[in-house]
Amino acid sequence: MKYIFDLHTTMMQRNLILIYEGEFTQEITKSVLAMAERNMDSMGEEMGIKRKVFNVMVECLQNIVKHADDIDPTDKLRHNAIFMIGKGETEYVVTSGNPIAKDKIQMLSAKLDQINSLDKEGLKNLY
Repeated sequence: MKYIFDLHTTMMQRNLILIYEGEFTQEITKSVLAMAERNMDSMGEEMGIKRKVFNVMVECLQNIVKHADDIDPTDKLRHNAIFMIGKGETEYVVTSGNPIAKDKIQMLSAKLDQINSLDKEGLKNLY
């Protein structure tokens, strides 16, 4: 019970609307999107803001599914990706992540360093 209380406290302090950790399937993705949309509706969010946040959420959720690694097929936690959405005073924060195999860390770090070093034009050319 303490875990639930601590989780609730953290969610309230950080204004987290939704957290999901686990395997992401098409059905779960649709449910996560529907829950987040209902939350934004209940907060009276403007349609334009809702659309932008929804588009970012869809992109993140698609990336979770597209880039999931089968780290250990015998491990029940192998698909435990995470998705979170929170609301600050003037912004939404969307966070997502997938576990990756240890042997891919260096390659991924190098890619991220390259992307982070690019300016707007460089990013445009990359994609």
